[in-house]
Amino acid sequence: MGLLSFNSVVVKIIAQIALLVVLICGVLGVIACYSSYKTMEKSIDSSLQDKAVESSKLIASMLNQEAKVMIEIANREEIKSMNPLSQIPVLEERAKALNYASLSVMNLKGLTYIQSGEKTQMNLESNDSKYLRNALNGNTEIEGPYFNVNGEQIIAVAVPIKDNSSKVVGVLFSNISMENLNKLVQSMKVGKSGYCFIINEQGTKVVHKNLTLVLNGDNTIKNAKKDKSLTSLAELEGNMIKGKSGSGYYKEGTKDMFMAYSPIPNSHWYLGITIDKKEIFNEVQVLKYKIIFITVIFIVVGLLMALLIARGIKKPLFKIREYALELSKFNLNYSIQIEQKDEFGDTASALNYAMEDIKNIIEGIKKESRQTLKVTNSVNEMFEKSNKELNLVCDKSSEICSNISQTLYSIEGVDEKISKVKDKIRGIVREVNGGMILIESIKEKAANIKKDTEESKRNLEDYYIKSSEKLKKSLEAVKVVSTISKVAEKIKHISKNINLLALNARIESVKAGEYGKGFMVVAEEVGKLAVQSSDMVNTIQDNVKDILLSVVELSDSAEGMLKMIENNILSDYEKVIDISNEYEEDGRKFESVIQIFSELTENVNSSSVEISEIMDSIVDSANQCTETSINISDNIEKIESENKSIAMFTVENASKASNLLHILKKFNT
Repeated sequence: MGLLSFNSVVVKIIAQIALLVVLICGVLGVIACYSSYKTMEKSIDSSLQDKAVESSKLIASMLNQEAKVMIEIANREEIKSMNPLSQIPVLEERAKALNYASLSVMNLKGLTYIQSGEKTQMNLESNDSKYLRNALNGNTEIEGPYFNVNGEQIIAVAVPIKDNSSKVVGVLFSNISMENLNKLVQSMKVGKSGYCFIINEQGTKVVHKNLTLVLNGDNTIKNAKKDKSLTSLAELEGNMIKGKSGSGYYKEGTKDMFMAYSPIPNSHWYLGITIDKKEIFNEVQVLKYKIIFITVIFIVVGLLMALLIARGIKKPLFKIREYALELSKFNLNYSIQIEQKDEFGDTASALNYAMEDIKNIIEGIKKESRQTLKVTNSVNEMFEKSNKELNLVCDKSSEICSNISQTLYSIEGVDEKISKVKDKIRGIVREVNGGMILIESIKEKAANIKKDTEESKRNLEDYYIKSSEKLKKSLEAVKVVSTISKVAEKIKHISKNINLLALNARIESVKAGEYGKGFMVVAEEVGKLAVQSSDMVNTIQDNVKDILLSVVELSDSAEGMLKMIENNILSDYEKVIDISNEYEEDGRKFESVIQIFSELTENVNSSSVEISEIMDSIVDSANQCTETSINISDNIEKIESENKSIAMFTVENASKASNLLHILKKFNT
């Protein structure tokens, strides 16, 4: 493949240098364009805002001049007099001199006189008369624009008329043509496509280069609600009517526009200056083309420089390539000649010195390889003898391992039987421990039964004593009931006597005639009372008899229950307590027997553990012997294997030494 292929170092150097030049110039160009763009944007933004402010001041100055003229007219004595006969000549003369469309005077009630002598009544309550109301409050007002009957665009200027005591007595207002103002605004151009315009506080166009927009009362803020393409311009005009100063971009059809704006001092108008974005950044476009042209020049220069550098590299590389081809033919006598006094020349000299050293090394390797071949053959014979002796040692070690394995087999049988005995003893110990726990539980339950029985007996005895006492008291109470029965019998006897007395009283009252009627009534009532007392006593006696019968039955039942408690239940409690004592004593005896059996079992268990430990130590010793024998056998086998490997390596080394000698013969030294 030729040196001028895509893999050529020359082509790569040219391509890399060209890429580097393009990258550097491109980055610098982008940075320069961006910096220029931003710098110019700031500069234009600042200058247009300053121009908008200055233009606003100029327009404000023009409007203020008109207001000053009006104030001078209002300060004339003829106007202050508020006498129409004195005012109208002045109004006519000044309107003609100042070229006003009209000049009028209005009193406090709205009655207005025009310079022609005509008068009219103004409606001060309407929105159109707002500027007149403000003038009546002592303010100078500029309002408009309006269109008069002749289709001429005018503005209204109103100033207060004050008397000598500075009291407002009327308003002087004029309609002034906007021709001069339009000319002034149209003269405020920016560049080729830039222009100025004015809007009022509602956003309606007041002055614009397109007079149709003014005539139609165009309002971008309102139009943006229907046409979304006007949104960006409406936002800027929204900032204008808020009294802000600033700048921004907006779309006008397909063009990007830049606008700066500022409020006009002492008025409700706002000035905007707009210009095509392409025009203000035209110089940046020119700069971009210049940078592209310079970049192309640098690329061409870079390619030429890369070509010169590549040619300087190509010649020594070609000689080094020839040198490499000779080395591939094992020609160590070839030397490279490069006359350049640079890195290539130093490299060529170093390669020549290196070849001389390599020639000497190869000669030494040839000699050493012959000696190595002889030594390797001798070592191989020695390893073969050593291998035979190791085989004898390995056989003896295997025989020792076999004998130890038989001994271990016998020991393992004994150890297995001991393990079974140990397991049975552990089971007995667990059973004994379980019996001890069971005995403790039995003793505890017997004690609890005894305790509960004694407590229950005490409670029952207390209940028996208390119940006996209550029964005695109840029997005493029965005696009281018997007494009540006797008393009731006496009351019954008394009732009979009273009844007899009542009968005698009635008889005596009958004998007394008229005088005994009152006594007769008393005797009858006493007789009735005696009968009621007798009936009540009979009822009491019947109830007392029933109570006595119930008490006798209750007393008999209580006495029977108390006798049963005394004769049967208390004696049964004594028997239960005796049985609990015997049960507790048997538990103690059984516990002592179990403890003796547990001690014997522990002794047997400890003896079996000692025997097991002795057998384990014997097994460990035998295992150590077996492991030692196995290790000896394994080590011998490893040594034998390593000897075989070493022997193979020595054979291989001998073969390689022979091959190395054959290869070294190819070098032309």
